[in-house]
Amino acid sequence: MMAIVVMWLGVSIAHAKEASALRWVTPSDPQITVQQGQTVTFEVQGEGLTQASWKVLGHDKGPHALNSDGRFAHQFVRPGVRVVVVTDAHKRQIFRRILVDKALQPADELSIVSPQRGHRFAVGAPIPLHAKGAQPHVVWELGDGRVVRGAMGTAVFTKAGQHRIRVYDIEAGSGKRRDATVMIQVQ
Repeated sequence: MMAIVVMWLGVSIAHAKEASALRWVTPSDPQITVQQGQTVTFEVQGEGLTQASWKVLGHDKGPHALNSDGRFAHQFVRPGVRVVVVTDAHKRQIFRRILVDKALQPADELSIVSPQRGHRFAVGAPIPLHAKGAQPHVVWELGDGRVVRGAMGTAVFTKAGQHRIRVYDIEAGSGKRRDATVMIQVQ
């Protein structure tokens, strides 16, 4: 019997060439992608399930005993690449690679990144507009009847003075209007 050593995420896993008595049912793909915070149910079949164990390499205090039905679940709370290993009674292992995507967080607040409050700009100079937490349909009101659309854009003022710039969006789903305002000086 020839042994093969696999390096996976800096962890050396000795795996015998002869197949384990266990095999994956779900997930059937050797690599899956899940969202951060998602719980995944795994299922394996084969001989000796009562003596088998499972572990998430590098992020788990396991190994954990495998249920007699071959099922177990794990919640992936940190983004990154994870390897789930099931080991049979003879120390033979089967793996699944899990890519954990960072969860999309809903935008709680609309805020203006640029221009910053009190900043001074020259007449005719381009002023960058950048909103944080913005929904796709964003409108910037420049105070003189002009508007700029999009979370990022540029404004140019041809008259000196203090200008009020307001940005607003409509939250997808709730329809709630959110807005933010900043005062700038144009000289």
